[in-house]
Amino acid sequence: MKNSRTHGETVHSGGRMLFPISVGNRRFSFDRVRSALRPLLSGQYSECVFLIADQLHLYNKVRHVASGQELGKALNQFRTRNRELETRKAWLRNLEESFRREGDSKSWTIISSNDVSDVNYAHVHRRLLAAFSAVRSFRDEIQSTARTFLSNRFGDEVNETWCRLSEYYLIEELALNVRVRIWNDIRDEYYLGDFHSPLLRLYGGAYGFTVGDLTGKEVNGLDFRFHHLEAEPAQWEVAVA
Repeated sequence: MKNSRTHGETVHSGGRMLFPISVGNRRFSFDRVRSALRPLLSGQYSECVFLIADQLHLYNKVRHVASGQELGKALNQFRTRNRELETRKAWLRNLEESFRREGDSKSWTIISSNDVSDVNYAHVHRRLLAAFSAVRSFRDEIQSTARTFLSNRFGDEVNETWCRLSEYYLIEELALNVRVRIWNDIRDEYYLGDFHSPLLRLYGGAYGFTVGDLTGKEVNGLDFRFHHLEAEPAQWEVAVA
């Protein structure tokens, strides 16, 4: 399902904001992220949290694996040659320093997938897997989102293995997001591009279970907002399912 969008001013709620950084998306260049962040840093947020979900890239790296030996080789190469985290951290630190020279005093926190892969994350991930098996509407939308993404990018080359890997990617991405936002009390998230429907609908309770059910935390009455950016110059829009 394509996200509908409403135009409006950026919501400044105070506290923290989340800004995920994609390691495989060309939108996330130094200049574009700098331009997108500028209006946000003038608001009331006291801390900018950047999530680099570098480990998710593994699902893309094993797309063409066809045997146990090939998998072992791919896993070893990913472990020893993956430099995406270090690269993204370095240019985020350079970006932070450039804003510091302009007088920005907000706290910048950079976290990776491994930083939040703790017992709380494991509980959320496990419960999302249970939901994927038990809740048809959730499963159907994960599968549809995965296939649509792959078809748009690769056309007729897509096969069932690729779809399965993309579904795993989406579920783990959801688990990371919930882990970071709920335990760090982050109400606002900003992303360069469209949010996929399962994320928006999960937080909206559209599948009959809530992020509170996934985390065991009380979230009733909390407003979780999603802002995305498509056009230049930076004009953030509120995303709705």
